[in-house]
Amino acid sequence: MSKEKISSLMEIRDLLKEEIYKFDSINEEIIDNQNDIQKINDNYSKYNNAIKESHSHVNNLKKYEFYENLFVYIGFYFFFFCVIVVLFRRIPLRKIIFSIFEIMHKIVMMFYNNKKETVSNFDTDSL
Repeated sequence: MSKEKISSLMEIRDLLKEEIYKFDSINEEIIDNQNDIQKINDNYSKYNNAIKESHSHVNNLKKYEFYENLFVYIGFYFFFFCVIVVLFRRIPLRKIIFSIFEIMHKIVMMFYNNKKETVSNFDTDSL
């Protein structure tokens, strides 16, 4: 073989060595990237499961909020119902209402009949 061929073969050999070293570094970089991608995939799966679990927690909290509001409103209405029952038993509202109607009737009759005093249709003695 001639010297030119040998030198060109040596040159090719050196180029191939350099490329093999580059290939090794590229291969290590790919392996590192693959490990990083695997870690990202694991984190994604973990966070996805956490998000699904938190979604169920949010739904449970909404349900508890509904029941809490329901019980508060039931208690609120029950309290006012009790207050109204006590007021109806303590205060003679029927007499007060009939006396207000009687006064209103007298005022209306006074304006429409042009009389000084009119007799009411209501019998206050029977109350």
